[in-house]
Amino acid sequence: MPATTAYDPSFFSALPTPAEMALWDRAAMRDFRIPEFALMENASREAFHVLRSLSNPRQTVLVLMGGGNNGGDGAALARHLRDAGYAVLVCHTSPLSRLRGAAKAHCELARRCGVPFARLDQTGADEKGLRIPYAHHAFAANAAVIVDALLGTGFKGPLRQRELALVRYCNNAAARSFVFSLDIPSGLDGLTGEPGPEAIRAHAAVTFEAAKTGLCLPQAKAYTGTLHVRPIGIPLAVRETHPPSFLLMDPAPGSRPKASPLQHKGDAGRVLVIGGSEAYTGAPQLAALGALHAGAGLVSVACPGGLAASIRGAQPEIMALPLGSGLQWSDVPLPELLRAVEELPGKSAVVLGPGLGRGKGAEALVRGVLGLAKRPPLVLDADGLFPLGQDPGSSLWNGLRETDILTPHPGEAGHLLGVDTGRVQADRPAALRALTERLAAAVVLKGSGTLVGQRGKPCALAPFASAALAVGGSGDVLSGICAAYAAKGHSAFMAACLAVYTHGKAGKILENDHPHQGALAGDIARAVTRAAW
Repeated sequence: MPATTAYDPSFFSALPTPAEMALWDRAAMRDFRIPEFALMENASREAFHVLRSLSNPRQTVLVLMGGGNNGGDGAALARHLRDAGYAVLVCHTSPLSRLRGAAKAHCELARRCGVPFARLDQTGADEKGLRIPYAHHAFAANAAVIVDALLGTGFKGPLRQRELALVRYCNNAAARSFVFSLDIPSGLDGLTGEPGPEAIRAHAAVTFEAAKTGLCLPQAKAYTGTLHVRPIGIPLAVRETHPPSFLLMDPAPGSRPKASPLQHKGDAGRVLVIGGSEAYTGAPQLAALGALHAGAGLVSVACPGGLAASIRGAQPEIMALPLGSGLQWSDVPLPELLRAVEELPGKSAVVLGPGLGRGKGAEALVRGVLGLAKRPPLVLDADGLFPLGQDPGSSLWNGLRETDILTPHPGEAGHLLGVDTGRVQADRPAALRALTERLAAAVVLKGSGTLVGQRGKPCALAPFASAALAVGGSGDVLSGICAAYAAKGHSAFMAACLAVYTHGKAGKILENDHPHQGALAGDIARAVTRAAW
C-alpha cells in the first residue's frame, strides 16, 4: 500500500478497492467507535436524498433486498421512503432470521415502522415476474422505482441462479421502471468493473463514502448509469492511515494551472522533441503542437537535416533543429544532438520517440540520451520505447529516472513486459504495477481509462473513454503535453496526470464538435486550449 502522498491531493479523489473500503468501515468502527448501525443509517439517508431528487412521493418503490449489509441499506432506505410518503415493498431473498448485526437491526426497525416485507421464492424470478406471494404481484409489476439492494461491492462472479434471475428481471423492467442501485449494481465486480457474467443496468447508482475502483472503469458505465458518491461519516483520519491503492483524477472546477500575466516565454518552459523519419514526419510535429497548446513557451524539433522542412511544415511556431544533411538518424552526428540536450536551460523537457523509426541510428540515439549524466526530464514515447523492450532489464532501463515519463499504449507495454497485448488488457493495473516496479520513471498506460503510476505512489485513473482520441497521432500529442507540464516544474507523476486529464478533456470537447467522429490528432492539440476544468 502506498506510503507517500507526493502528489497534489486536490487533483484527486480516493478510489479504494472493495477490500480497502471494507478496511475503512472496520477502522471507523474499531478505532473511532462509530457503530455499524450509524454507518448504515448514514448510507441509507444519503441514498434517500439522492432517490428523492430523482423521483417523487407519489411513486411506488420496490426494494429487492439481499441477505448482507447491502440488503440492510435497502431495508433502512425503505423506512425513510415510507416516512416520506412513498408506497414501498421490500422483497427479500433470504429468511429475515438469518440476518446479522446492523442489517438485522435495520430490518427489524423498518418492520416496526410499518414497511411491508415479502419473501422471494428460491428461484427469485421467472418470465412471469417476481416469485413472491400473490397479494404483492400487482404492486411489484407496477412499481415505478426498483431499488437494487441485492449484492454489495464484495461480490465476485459468477452470479448464482437466483441472483442472475433477479438481475435479468431488473434489466427487463428497466423499460418501465427507474432502476436505482445501492453502492454498486448487483452482479458488477467492484474491483474490475466487469459483470459476472451479467449485472443490473441501473439508471442511477449511489455509492458510499468513495467510488470503488471498478465503478469508475470505462466498462462499468453501461451498468452504473449516473453515479452519485455520498459520504457516510468515515473519518478523514481513517483515509490518511489507510490510503487507497487507486486515485481518480477529479480536479475541482477552475483548478487547472494558470499562467501569470507577467510571465515571459522562457518562464513557460522549453520543450525539445527528438523524432521523425522519412516515413513519419507528422509525429514529431504533433508532439510539438501538443506542447505548444499545453502552454510551453518555446518548442523545437530535432531531426535529420533533410527532414527539417517537412517537419516544420506550415506551423511557424515550431522551431527546427536540423542535424546533418541526411534523411536517416544514422546520418546524424550524435555528439551534436547530445550536446544540445545537455545545454537545454533549467525549465526544459525532452520528448524522445515520435516518428523516430527503429533503425540502428535510432537505437544509438536512445542509448545516448538515456546515458547522459546531465539532462532534463524525458518523455519516452512510441519508437523511443522499442529498444527497451528489445533489451529488458539492461542499462537502458537503469538510465530512466524518477523525473522521466513513459507513455506506452497496450501493445508497447506488452513489448516492454514480454507479454502479448491481450494479457496487458486483461489486467491493466497489474501491467502498470509490473512496469513501475521495474522502472523509476512515471508510466502512462494509454487506452480507455488511462492509468498513471510510479513506484511508491497510488495508481491514478483518468475517467475518460473517448472515440475522438482513438486516432493516429493522438499519443504523439499526449507526449508533447506531458513534456509541457514537466518543463513547468511539475513532478513526473503530476505532469503525467495533468497531461492525461487535459488530453481526455480535449477528447470530450471533440466528441461534441464531431459527434460522428472525424476529428484529427491536430484537432486534439488545438482543443487542449479549451480543455479547462
